[in-house]
Amino acid sequence: MSSIYQQVKIAAETYANHTAICSMDRSVSYQSLLNQVHERIHWLQSHNVCSQQRLLVTTSDTYQLIVLELAASYLGLTLIYLEGLIKAKQHELNAIISDATADWLIEDVNSTDVVFPRQRRLNLPTIENQEAHLESTFNTEQTADFVLVQAYTSGTTGQPKGVCLSDHRLCAQGKSVAKAMQVHAQARILLDDSIFDLKGQLLMLAGLSQGACLVINDVPDDQQVFAVAAECGISHMMLPPFYLAEALKDPELESRNLSALELIAYGCAPIDPMLLQRAQRILSCRWLQGYGLTETAGPFCWLANDEHDQGRGTVGKPANGVTLKLTDRAGKPSLPGQVGEIWVQSPGNMLGYWDAGRHKPVANEEIIQQGWLKTGDMGVLTTEGFLQLKGRLRDIVLLADGFTVYTREIEETILSLNLLDDVAVAAWHDNEHGEVPLVFMRSTQNVLSLLPKIQQHLAAVLSPLKHPKYAYIYDKPFPRGRNGKIQKHELVDDVKQQQLIPLFI
Repeated sequence: MSSIYQQVKIAAETYANHTAICSMDRSVSYQSLLNQVHERIHWLQSHNVCSQQRLLVTTSDTYQLIVLELAASYLGLTLIYLEGLIKAKQHELNAIISDATADWLIEDVNSTDVVFPRQRRLNLPTIENQEAHLESTFNTEQTADFVLVQAYTSGTTGQPKGVCLSDHRLCAQGKSVAKAMQVHAQARILLDDSIFDLKGQLLMLAGLSQGACLVINDVPDDQQVFAVAAECGISHMMLPPFYLAEALKDPELESRNLSALELIAYGCAPIDPMLLQRAQRILSCRWLQGYGLTETAGPFCWLANDEHDQGRGTVGKPANGVTLKLTDRAGKPSLPGQVGEIWVQSPGNMLGYWDAGRHKPVANEEIIQQGWLKTGDMGVLTTEGFLQLKGRLRDIVLLADGFTVYTREIEETILSLNLLDDVAVAAWHDNEHGEVPLVFMRSTQNVLSLLPKIQQHLAAVLSPLKHPKYAYIYDKPFPRGRNGKIQKHELVDDVKQQQLIPLFI
């Protein structure tokens, strides 16, 4: 299997003069990019940074991060990106730093407050914007697979876990994403998130694997995404549903020149069907939905543009090289048409979660069993082979009589009314009824005035067993992770019991 460094070296040999990366202050060819990677390798070696060492990285310069990751691929280093976590709660950040057991802290001149031994801190030097010839001295390349990126995710629990993603598997996943997005050598891909974010990581890998151009442009206002796309001639981009909704609020959207736009990929969180239909009416391009986890290095299922009608309400079909199976709580295959936990065998599957005590990735049978990664997501396969999600295994409500309620079904039923800005359903322990569904609602309108219509719709569509017992009006934006997913554990933590509104008691 190829490494990320090897893949970029091949691209540099094939597309030497193609622009690899451009931003407001630089434009770099593949030939120059590879040379600067070599310079960064020399710099790391000169500071006695050795193979198999672990680097905490806090710099926010996306170009610096790309060069550093390519150098790490060559040297066999593990990178733990902290920049995107600096705004995390302090206890969570401290837990991550402690768990990471890093050998070095890599930072830029804008140093952070991260506590780390001074003698093990390195400031990244500035990379000069200049064209240069490839060096011929770099003949030895990393051949063994290793953990290149350790990505921390709190999921729905709030407890950080270090997902260990290998160099070879990230490389394979980049090629898979490039194929699904139909990336080509003339593509211009918007990189509006740094590569500490999995979305940015995948766009970088997909683009560099095909000799495409990565356009680094930090979009300060989500409503200006398409203004940037028009200005930069973007052909490919990824927008999680939450950010797509914000981007569509651009008052000048319909007058933007988006003739270069070929494809928008979306995923990371469920999408409101009304939002997707509105976006498809306004934007003339192909649409691609991806479904995956940090633990699978991103999407392993895709809903292609020409399958959006047939696969409506699903997350598509497994990518090439991916195998799925659905299991019951005992791990036995679910019957056709029955809901089960999604297990996946994918080239992008993680090696395991980082175990600081053992100083290695660990994947016990609760996580990975005989090569099958247990996603913790519930789903059902349609007769046409499309995967339909039913919610998280832990994001369910187990009623006192043993009946299972899937929160996603309640959320989608309420969202179909298009009355609220935000909806989330979580399990709530009620002293009288045990575990019951609690629906969180937020709107710029008076939510109390909307409740009768919502109750009527729920009563007409859902079985009484699935009715949420309480509503809770949330008066501020829902807490979300970096990928736009709602952090339900934080919603539940904020509940004041006296403010619960009975819905179906």
